[in-house]
Amino acid sequence: MRFVNPKSKQENRMSRHARVLGVGAIVLALAAAYVTGDLAADEKSAKEGIDKLAKSLEKGSPDKAALESMKKEHLDEIMYLFKLRKSGGFGVGANAGAITPDGIELKIISLGKKTLKGDLDKQADAIAEAAYRTAAIADVAIHMCPVKKKMGDKDPKDWEKWSKGMKDAAMELAKAAKAKDPKKVEAAAKRLNDNCQQCHGVFRD
Repeated sequence: MRFVNPKSKQENRMSRHARVLGVGAIVLALAAAYVTGDLAADEKSAKEGIDKLAKSLEKGSPDKAALESMKKEHLDEIMYLFKLRKSGGFGVGANAGAITPDGIELKIISLGKKTLKGDLDKQADAIAEAAYRTAAIADVAIHMCPVKKKMGDKDPKDWEKWSKGMKDAAMELAKAAKAKDPKKVEAAAKRLNDNCQQCHGVFRD
C-alpha cells in the first residue's frame, strides 16, 4: 500500500500550473489559498467518513452508507490517515502530543514491540479508537486494489487477503485494548504490523 503526501501532491500540481501559465506571485498566492482550502476539505471528508465507519464497527454493525461513501475517496487519502497528526493523520487520542507516537501507524509498530501495563491503563480507550479506525480503513481499502488483475507480484486476491487480515487484527487489537491486556495488545499489534508489512512489500511503490 503506497503512501503519498496529499499536500505535496497538491503543491506540485499548483506549481506546475503556475509555471505553465507564467502567473505572478499574487496569483500564485491566491492559488495556494485555494489549494489549502481544497486539501482541508478532502482531509475532513476522509476523516469524518472513516470515523463514522469506525464507530459503527465498534457497535458491531458496519455503516453501509458510510462505507459506500468512502469508496469514492482516493486510496492515498485514506491510507495517509495512519500518519502523524501533525502531518494530517488521525493521531492517537483526543489531544495532540498526549500519547506518543502521535500517529496510528507508528503507535501500532510501537505496541507490537512492547506494551507496558501502566501505559495501557491510561491509553486503552485511545488505542481501541485507533484500532477501530484501522479496521474501518481496511474495510474501505479492500475495494481499492491498485490493480484490476494480476500484474507480476501484484494480485488482487492477495490485496483482499491482506485487507481482511488487517481488519481482523485491528478488531483483535481493539478488543485487547478494551480488556487492558498488554500481552494480547502486543500480540495483536505485531500481527497487524506483520500483515501490513507483507502487503507493503508487494504493493507499496
